[in-house]
Amino acid sequence: MTWNIERGYELDAVISSLGAIDADVISLQEIDIGCERSGGVDTGAAIASALGGCLAASSVCNNDFGSDECLLLQSSIVFNTVEP
Repeated sequence: MTWNIERGYELDAVISSLGAIDADVISLQEIDIGCERSGGVDTGAAIASALGGCLAASSVCNNDFGSDECLLLQSSIVFNTVEP
């Protein structure tokens, strides 16, 4: 499954929806990391903590809002290795 979570503005609803879907692998876009526009929350860490499983972040980029955003891969399947 893939989803652009729009910076996690409605993070609780995103987490609830993802938990209800119960996908084995989830690819998320616009994951904010310490960004002012999302209240300084690491949205990827919040999602991973709520859902459990394995987490890999990639394509971290500095955005126009003074912090980073990235793509996130969350999986109920354990990753042995993650390579760029």
